[in-house]
Amino acid sequence: MAGVKPPQYDPAHAAIPSPEQLRAIRTAGDDAFMLIVDLMSGCGLRNGEAAAVNLNDIVADNVYRVTGQAEFGSPSTADHR
Repeated sequence: MAGVKPPQYDPAHAAIPSPEQLRAIRTAGDDAFMLIVDLMSGCGLRNGEAAAVNLNDIVADNVYRVTGQAEFGSPSTADHR
């Protein structure tokens, strides 16, 4: 698209948690939080993809098909009609 600049990726600002930090993150919440952390760190899912996981999207042993994502936003930014 003309005039649209792609986002800049700066590897110096990428933060990858250590195994110890990841263990601390996993235990900081309830079971649902731990599952989302595991899906994001172990499977590479994004926030919305991990939150929208559906058992019907398991297509084979060890194969999960990402078909959607959860939408997050405050009510003040949502489009209410």
